[in-house]
Amino acid sequence: MNHATPARISRLTSNKPALIAFLAIIDSVHFVFARLLLPHISPYASVFFIAVVAALEDGIYGFIGGRIHFKTLFKNLLFFLSIGILIGISTIINYESVAFIDPGTASLLARSSILISMGLGIFWLGERLTKLQGSGALLALMGVLMISFQPGDYIRTGSLLILISAFLYELHTAIVKRHGGDMDFVEFFFFRILAVAV
Repeated sequence: MNHATPARISRLTSNKPALIAFLAIIDSVHFVFARLLLPHISPYASVFFIAVVAALEDGIYGFIGGRIHFKTLFKNLLFFLSIGILIGISTIINYESVAFIDPGTASLLARSSILISMGLGIFWLGERLTKLQGSGALLALMGVLMISFQPGDYIRTGSLLILISAFLYELHTAIVKRHGGDMDFVEFFFFRILAVAV
């Protein structure tokens, strides 16, 4: 079997700007799929099917490699249920929001998660920003304000839903950073997705 070596993985991820751009594009298409699915299937069912497929993929990989152990789930049950609920509700809200706002604007507004993550990092996790990071955060805040508040339309349902969703998702991220850092990634990801499906 041809396994990916660390050198091969390093080559794939060495062009960081291209990798970040690729991941941003893939993440942005999330709202396009949500809009396409909305007339055909309930957002609750969409999120469930996405979580089940992801859990199956990661589960097969993890079980074959012997990297998933259910004692980790039972030992951290409250942790996994908490983050599963946060991600599940966040994703359902995202899928509902595209009924009120176009996918492009939703994708741009979802970047407000950077500011929420920064706030949770500073005020809850006690992290500090460099001057360059602070400048970037200020620029991101200005962008979110420009997108959110347009003349004659100060309270937009879709925008509000995206911001609530971003907060819930970043709260999950902060909880993971505080309590889930020592777990094997494959095992952690499997139980995280399984909790979302549940």
